[in-house]
Amino acid sequence: MSTTSEEKWKRALTEILEELDGSQYNKMMFILSDIPKHVRTTKSREEMPQVIIEHYGVETSVLKIHEIMDRIPRRDPKVQGRLRPFVERLEKKQEDERRGEQKSCQPVGVKSSSSALKRSLRQTDPGTAEKSKKKMENRDASKTHKTDPVGTMKPKKKKTQNNDLSMKSAETTNAPESDCSEPSEAKLEEPANSDSSLNLNGATNEVQSAPVHTGRVKIKAVKSFNTRNTHLVVEVKKQLKECFVSTRLLAEALGYKMDEGVEARIREAVPISAKANMQGKKITAIEKV
Repeated sequence: MSTTSEEKWKRALTEILEELDGSQYNKMMFILSDIPKHVRTTKSREEMPQVIIEHYGVETSVLKIHEIMDRIPRRDPKVQGRLRPFVERLEKKQEDERRGEQKSCQPVGVKSSSSALKRSLRQTDPGTAEKSKKKMENRDASKTHKTDPVGTMKPKKKKTQNNDLSMKSAETTNAPESDCSEPSEAKLEEPANSDSSLNLNGATNEVQSAPVHTGRVKIKAVKSFNTRNTHLVVEVKKQLKECFVSTRLLAEALGYKMDEGVEARIREAVPISAKANMQGKKITAIEKV
C-alpha cells in the first residue's frame, strides 16, 4: 500500500482500538504475542497503532486485526465499517496477483493440444468414423472411375484371380492419402504436462499439475480452520500468498495434538517460520524452523 493508504489505515486502526473496552483490548494484546511484552505493556493505546504497523507491516497488520476482531469478537458496524474497506482492498489486490500468475504460467501447448484431443475424440466416435470411412470409399471409387478405364467396362461373368488382384492393386495405387484412421487405431493425444482425464472435462488440476517448490515460508495469519484443512496467509519471498495445509500435518509440525484446543494454539503461534514443500496452493510438507 502507498504512504497515503498507510496513513488512512493508521487513523482507522486508532479509531478501532478506541472502540474496544478494557477486556477486549487486553485480549488483543495477548494475541499479539509476537510483539515484545515490554512494548505491549509500556506503550499507550494511542501509540499501539504505530507499533502494530511497524511490527507487521501495513498489509499483514490488516489481516491480523481482521482475525483478532473476529475472535474477540467485534463484528459490529462500528469496528467492521472501519476495517472492511482495507480488507476488501487487500483481497482484491491478492486476487489480481493470483490471476496474473495463472495467466503467465498457463502452458502454451494446452490450447493446441486440446484442439488435437477434440479431433481425436471425433475420430474415435463410431458414428463419425463410419461416415468418414464411407466418404473416403465414395471418393476412392469416384477417382478410380475417372482415372481407370477398366472401371467403365462391364465386368465379364468369369474373372480370373489375376484380374481381381490387378483391380485391387489399381484401387490401392489410386487411393488418395488421408489423415483419417479406423476407429480401433485412433489414439488420444494427451496435452503436455496435464491430466488427459481432466482435459476431457475441460478443466485442469492446479495442485496435481503444479511443480513442487521447497523453501522457507512465514505463516502470517490463519484465515479459516477445520479438522481437515487450515487455510493460511504465508509470506514467500516477501510476497503474501494464500494456501492451505492438512490440519493434522500442521499440528504435528508444531508439536500439537489434534484436540479441541489445537486451533487456538495454532493461531497463537502465528507468525511461524517454517521450511515447506508447496505444490500450487497446497503445502504438502512442513517443518518448523
